[in-house]
Amino acid sequence: MQRVAGVIVLGEALVDLAVGSRDEPGGGLAMTARAGGSPANVAVGLARLGIPTRFAGRISRDGLGPFLR
Repeated sequence: MQRVAGVIVLGEALVDLAVGSRDEPGGGLAMTARAGGSPANVAVGLARLGIPTRFAGRISRDGLGPFLR
């Protein structure tokens, strides 16, 4: 079995918003933010397998960018 020196994953990181209803009077929506995007998910999966992994992609400085960092 060959040993992998490391992997660089190039791509995007996104924020997936899951919408659910609130149980409060007056209605409204509750949103949950989760980090996502296929390349970012691949990088996380490889790292969890113990493979040295780096992610190369741009992340915004405003909006939900700080959440992804």
